[in-house]
Formats: sequence, C-alpha cells, structure tokens
Amino acid sequence: MHANEEPKPVVMVVDDQIENVQVMAGALDRKGYDLRLFTSGVAALEAAQEEAPDLILLDISMPDIDGFEFCSRLKEADTGNDTSVVFLTAAYPDKDHVLQGLALGAVDYITKPVDLQIVAARVASHLELRLAHKRVKAAEAFQSTLISILGHDLRNPISGIVGLLSVVQQHPDRFSEQDYREMYGEVLEAGTRLQRLVDNLLDWAEASHDRVALTFSETDLQQLVAAEVQLVEIHAQRKGVTVEATVDPATVVTDHRLVSTVARNLLQNAVKFTPSGGTVSISVRENRGGIDLVVTDTGVGMSPERAKTLFCDTVSSRNGTDGEKGSGLGLQITRQFVRLLDGTVQVSSEEGAGSTFTVAIPPPRIAEVAARQ
Repeated sequence: MHANEEPKPVVMVVDDQIENVQVMAGALDRKGYDLRLFTSGVAALEAAQEEAPDLILLDISMPDIDGFEFCSRLKEADTGNDTSVVFLTAAYPDKDHVLQGLALGAVDYITKPVDLQIVAARVASHLELRLAHKRVKAAEAFQSTLISILGHDLRNPISGIVGLLSVVQQHPDRFSEQDYREMYGEVLEAGTRLQRLVDNLLDWAEASHDRVALTFSETDLQQLVAAEVQLVEIHAQRKGVTVEATVDPATVVTDHRLVSTVARNLLQNAVKFTPSGGTVSISVRENRGGIDLVVTDTGVGMSPERAKTLFCDTVSSRNGTDGEKGSGLGLQITRQFVRLLDGTVQVSSEEGAGSTFTVAIPPPRIAEVAARQ
C-alpha cells in the first residue's frame, strides 16, 4: 500500500458453519476488503480484541459464544476502533433483540438465507458511513489542536517579541550596548521559534489533509544534514549541548524537503530533551539507494509506555530540559512524512539514558520518480 492510499477496510466474517463463511467471503472477495474469516466465535473475539476490524458480519447463534455476548465482551475490551457489527440471524429478530443488539453496538440485522447482493450493498454502505465518521472526527481533532496551538504556542513568542520591543521603544536610553546584544539574541530566538512553529503548522496541515506533493530530485546528504545542523546549533549552543554529525558523502534520489524536515524535527526534539553538557548526534548513510537516518541523544529519555504512544494520532508535548515549550507537531510531521516516503521510524529509549530515533527510507520506485519529477 502506498502511503497516500486509504488502508483496506478490515471485514471479519464469523459463523460456525463453514459453508456460510465461504458464501459470504465469495460475495465480498472482489470488493477490495481485507477479509478475516472465522468459524469460532471465541477465536474471532480474541482476534478482534487484539486488532479491531472495521466491520464484523456476526452470526448470532453460535455454540461457543452467542452474538450478544460477543458484542458485550468486545465493547468491554474498548479497542477504541468503534467496530460496526452486522448481525446474521436465521429468524427475523423481535423488538427486544433489536434493541439489545443496538445497545451493544450492532448497526444492522440481516436474516438468513441471505441475498448476497444486499449483504454486499449493506457492508459497503456501513463502511462508507464509518469512513465519513472517522474523517469528521479527524477534522474535529485537527481543529481542536490548531486552536490550542494558535491560542498558546503561537501567542507566546509573539508576545515576547512585542513586549521586549515595547520596552525598548519606551525607554531606549536605559540600555547598554550589551543589553541590546542580549535582547537581539532573545528576539532572534523567539522569531526562530515562531518561524519553526509556522513551518510545522503548514507541514502538519498539508500532511493531515493529504496535500503533500512529492518531488524527487538528486540530494546531497552531506549538504542536507549540514544545513539542518546549522539551524539547530544556535539553540544547542545556548543550552550547552554539542551537536555531532556523521554523514556519507553520497547523493540519493529522494524528496529533499521531506527528508530535511524529518532530520530537522528529530534534531530539534533531541536538543530540547538534552541537558547542558549532553550530546546530540545524527548519522546518515546511503543504503542501496535509500536513506538510513539515526538521531541519538544523551538526554532524559522516556518510559517504554510513552515511547509506544509517541507516534500515535494524538498531538502532545512536554517541556524540554531548559523549560522549552512546544506544539508536539514535530514528531507527528516526522511520522507522516516518513510514511509518505514509504519508510519507517522507530524509537528506543530509556529514562535517564537518552533516546535513539531510527528512520529508514527506501529508494523511490522508478515509475513514481518519473511521474513526480
């Protein structure tokens, strides 16, 4: 699957009669779904609890577990995926059964013997509704995060710049040349944070709405990394953090802007969580036409639990070792841009012992390069 494509909807078919499962699978096989077939309700429940499907076609009457108990236990598991359940029943359900099923999360009932065209149409309809609901939730989350950033993270550096310049304007004779040098540094740093935040906002908005246009070109890895290291060194030097770089003298075909942004965000994140006297290192090498990029720091690290949620959809942020605040967008953009390049990003970390972020970006496919140059 290419990074910009929607993942295949996962549809689970659960019926203790193998013939019924085969018939359902035959009706849905060519619809582009990721089908998961089960003749055991208990086995299907375990699979659904481990990886929640988008929709389950579920026989109500099974010997090991009935449909209502199945739904109740799936609901208790709270997979966070709001799986749609369509009940399959041999007899038209009475009102009490319908209400019981709806209360447990069922969205529809289909009576046996089934009309396969109707089954396929209902499955498609429920999946479309589900996709629309997910998009609405994503849009709401995007709006909520954007409002939070605009109201807090964007306002703070602007307020600092305006406040400092206002004092200078009102009392210009109070300050020595050294004072002006220090204030210049503070304004420059605030402006740099502001520019970085605006860049991240624009990148995040593009990636969140699948509007990133990939542009492949020959990229000198040493020049790319040198430019990004230079950008973070101002803040690193003020903190007393050393930034080191080891880069292959190689040229690869990739999207320069996306790889630069990934390197920059990982470096900024590493500097943010590394205290004075610490070291941040970046290593980049060519690997069979692709890129292996590793950023390591001697910072505060994180717990395994936090590391597991670092690249989830929720935007969150912690203060850095020098009290630095952030929007939490950097790592989200990193994940999205790496995904757009068909790559992977992983983190290993230990509290008090620093973190290592490893990015692997494969070479672009020949046809894709030709289409996007």
